[in-house]
Amino acid sequence: MEQLSLTSTVTLSNGVKMPLLGYSTEETAYDLKTQVEIIEDAIDVGFRYFDTAETYRTQKALGIAIKNSGIPREEFFIASKICIDDIRDRCTYRGFEETMAQLDMDYIDLISMHWAFSERMMPSWWQMQDIYGDGRARAIGGCNFEIHHIEKIKNLIEKDGYTKYLPMVNQSHFHPQFTCKELRNYCMENNIVFGGLFEKDPLYLPTKPLYNLESSRGGEWYEPGEDPTDHSKDPRRKRDYYDDFEVISNMGKVYGKTNTQIWIRWSLQHGVVTTPKTIWKHKMQQYIDVFDFELTKEEMDKIDALNINHRIGYHPDYIDF
Repeated sequence: MEQLSLTSTVTLSNGVKMPLLGYSTEETAYDLKTQVEIIEDAIDVGFRYFDTAETYRTQKALGIAIKNSGIPREEFFIASKICIDDIRDRCTYRGFEETMAQLDMDYIDLISMHWAFSERMMPSWWQMQDIYGDGRARAIGGCNFEIHHIEKIKNLIEKDGYTKYLPMVNQSHFHPQFTCKELRNYCMENNIVFGGLFEKDPLYLPTKPLYNLESSRGGEWYEPGEDPTDHSKDPRRKRDYYDDFEVISNMGKVYGKTNTQIWIRWSLQHGVVTTPKTIWKHKMQQYIDVFDFELTKEEMDKIDALNINHRIGYHPDYIDF
């Protein structure tokens, strides 16, 4: 296969090049100052593609961090999403203007609909087309779109003369236990770049501990002089979702990589645009250190075999928010 690197890109249907590996600003921090510092760390380790959204509440921090970096705007690929409330209210223009005001930018590289709210999907998509036509977005896409959502747009392109574009990107739930092969194949057949998301339903979120004795605000247990980013002694250590998967762990031992690095590499080798998330700089560095090895076909097949169609999050057709 083609040699992958941090600068590897995929080409969208309109010719725009999109990085294959980026950083998700979801689940960073609540206060603006900390958000900016975290994103600055991500820029410092080498990320240039940043994925945000209205609902992540990190758009302003992202704009500040990019300006603080001193790196020209055109060296970044910035993607954001219109939230479900604006889609329901047919206020996609308003949502886009708010996004641009928060980012404090003249244009965005990719703007997507965060959810395909069926009853109001097409009015929102038509507004997305106008935004793209005005040149303020280099590409438009969908997020959490199923095949039938894209088919609806596709059918109207053939019939109404007004609907012009299929989504250029479709980000959807994707991980080793939910490989959505049919959706990925459909996107490939229709020249739609597929991006992976790992959005969790609140039922899967960890509960905060009742007591937080002798530890820092984040729950890391350490003595004075020890490294506060060393989580090995923390009894409530947050483990990555795939840390306990033996198949992935065995591959990690072979390559000297963490489980998360293995599944990032697996995702990239599938050609999926991948945006891992973490607040820790040492983990950010791990996430870009995935280009010095390559999984074999047998290893890829073993990870694929973990699929049980287990969606850890909302189904796009059954959302209650």
